[in-house]
Amino acid sequence: MCGRSAQSVRGVEQAEEELRAEAYQQRSITDQTGGAAPRPHEQVSPSAQSIRPSHWPSSLDNVNMGPGMRGLVLHKGGNETSGRSGGIVCEEMVWGLVPKAGTKTSPLPTGPSQHYSNLMFNARSDTLYDKRTFRDLALRGQTCVVALDGFYEWKESEKSAIGGGSGKQPYYIHRSDGKPLLIAGLWTSVPTGRQHGYDGKPEKLTTYTLLTTDACPKLRWLHHRQPVLLWDTTSALEWLQSPSQKLEKSIANEASIDSDALTWYPVSKKMNKTQYREKDCNVAIKIEKVASVKSFFSKSFAQSAGSKARVPAQTGPRNMLEEGWQTKAQLEMERSKRQGPFSLSKAPASATGGAPAAKKAKTVSKPSPSKLLHTSRGNGGKSSPSRKGQITSFFTSNATEQKHDGA
Repeated sequence: MCGRSAQSVRGVEQAEEELRAEAYQQRSITDQTGGAAPRPHEQVSPSAQSIRPSHWPSSLDNVNMGPGMRGLVLHKGGNETSGRSGGIVCEEMVWGLVPKAGTKTSPLPTGPSQHYSNLMFNARSDTLYDKRTFRDLALRGQTCVVALDGFYEWKESEKSAIGGGSGKQPYYIHRSDGKPLLIAGLWTSVPTGRQHGYDGKPEKLTTYTLLTTDACPKLRWLHHRQPVLLWDTTSALEWLQSPSQKLEKSIANEASIDSDALTWYPVSKKMNKTQYREKDCNVAIKIEKVASVKSFFSKSFAQSAGSKARVPAQTGPRNMLEEGWQTKAQLEMERSKRQGPFSLSKAPASATGGAPAAKKAKTVSKPSPSKLLHTSRGNGGKSSPSRKGQITSFFTSNATEQKHDGA
């Protein structure tokens, strides 16, 4: 897809001169080989021809051209709109094909909306001869070549972890050698349904569309479609003078092949708005990389894992001795406090340095449940308060022991 481009009068001049030189050379070869003699108006050296008409000021340069805007288009002469026959003609047209004519009762709307709404600013080359509108124009020889300094495509940029850096990033694609890009297209001219105010003649609208094809491998990361680029003036001139379905497939396939002539770079997002026409639209910028959500969590995980790996060793006697616990008895007492009551460490030694003091555990005999129940039955089925307390304490004690065992 190609929905925004940059065009300069200087680039159109260069393309027009090269195409006219190629046409002059082919006519000379035809004349030398006994072909049809060139017409008198075609025997003029291209160096003597006026490349740019005087009514084309440099103000026609447009670094942010979109559908609905006027641009310069090259096509074959011999039509009523140009008033010239034969040769290569450069004419001002509106980007966005409008094939249907207006009438007095239903004139064509004014403004760029009609060139956007019908989505005919691009034409797929793979279905060009399947759709009647495009097929009829190609069969009538209404082909054209558009010389552009470059075109724009957009890439969805990654969102940063803090919510910034989102939106589409525009890129500017152009030739690395500075030459203009030649793009194949179709054009037409239809009545608008209105009349000129100065002479009363019917007003006409001349529009064009750009052919697109599958993107070459180098550009697929950016977009899956690209314009049908004509890499040499011979192919461009053939598309103007003798278009055919075979030729159209050939130039579309060649455009999809990688070429070292193409290069690109990011540009300012200010040009996303078609109203912005400043010269910095196609000036290269540096993109500040922001952390994506994925990289943000990966970094956080790595830092968390690193902090766990750097857990300091448990406080040992050496650390406590450094803190000032000089005697062994003080050392053992402080360690027992820090480790808690469920520590499995040895019991602290006596202050005299002897063996650890052994603590005698009190053995408490607990009556069995059957004994308690038997005693209860012996009292006439009525349990005394003391017996009830023993039963309650028995089950409460067992539950507490099981809880500690599970922990």
